[in-house]
Amino acid sequence: MDNADSNKENTGSKSVISRKNCSKVLQELQVSENLKNQALELKVGYKFENWKHVNQVLHTYAKMKGFSWRLQNTYYSRADRGVSKKVFEYRHAGKPKPSKSNNPDMTRTTTSSHVKYTCYINICWPKSDSNPR
Repeated sequence: MDNADSNKENTGSKSVISRKNCSKVLQELQVSENLKNQALELKVGYKFENWKHVNQVLHTYAKMKGFSWRLQNTYYSRADRGVSKKVFEYRHAGKPKPSKSNNPDMTRTTTSSHVKYTCYINICWPKSDSNPR
């Protein structure tokens, strides 16, 4: 009977989100004022609490400034195989400029994109320190 009940639940709409997942998604979407303030204070030498805090602050910064971002690379220490450095790549899009003609009737409609500028942020966790920076 338990198996049949679970099958009934699975046959419903796939867009249904469990309460646990729903609260998790809402927590990720809501950005606290504290995180916004920390994102505005970013500078060289800024100390974070842990790697999760790094992700939260940098995600908030990207959201506020209009960047798209991704984790470009992760480096591990040889001694304990813990994360020692992360490199984040931020991109800010611009508008593509056609090089052929200014006449809109002569240009094709394309979905091209133009990267206005790219920024790299390196976050290291030195062995001598208790926090990443």
